[in-house]
Amino acid sequence: MPGIARRTVATARNGTSSTALVPVWAGGVVPVDGDLLVAVCAQILQVDLTPPGGRGWLPLLDAPLDAGTTLRMWAWWKFAQSEQPGEIWSMPSATKSWACIAAYSGFCDTEAPVALGASGTHAAPAIAVPSNGWLITAAAGRHANTGTATAYQSSDLTDVELLDFGSNVSGSNDVSGIVCDTGRPLVAGPASRTFTPTQVESLRVALSISFGPEASAAGGTQVTTNPGPVWGSYA
Repeated sequence: MPGIARRTVATARNGTSSTALVPVWAGGVVPVDGDLLVAVCAQILQVDLTPPGGRGWLPLLDAPLDAGTTLRMWAWWKFAQSEQPGEIWSMPSATKSWACIAAYSGFCDTEAPVALGASGTHAAPAIAVPSNGWLITAAAGRHANTGTATAYQSSDLTDVELLDFGSNVSGSNDVSGIVCDTGRPLVAGPASRTFTPTQVESLRVALSISFGPEASAAGGTQVTTNPGPVWGSYA
């Protein structure tokens, strides 16, 4: 029973302010047409973030998660079609930011992924995961520069880090973030994660995304071991 598998991941990290996020595919491996793509992005300026034009990205949240001052997080999804390296996610003003895009095969292509977000916390909300489905969780934060970049630890150490990033620029505010997936199918039911940063962050947001397998893999014996990522740790 094939089930869901992660094919590749692209990340972008703007440790200094920029108007563009340009995710780079790990090892130069681009998604295959038809793959499910899930993108999570965050920045520390209250401006819009625009996916590459005409590429079919759909929002997973009705509005970006907003911590109330200068921290926002977005989530989008689409089916891969002729994906190219170097596609630009643009912002009207320069800011520190990050992005993570993960590509998956073996998913249910008749239902969109589901997302829940929360502001003021690093606890990704509990979300319903279908039988043999996967969970993606993410958190982001903002804090005044301390001379040390922030890193995170998930409450589930068997999850796979796709991105763990913290900017570190003297005399300014820094952005940080983490994105993980389960790397394995889960039993049906609610699932959540809590992320612990290495230093206090004044602004916090967190996100959970779930999606199910194709119909042929939706039932059967549940897998409880972690088969590991396709390309190892991406963080």
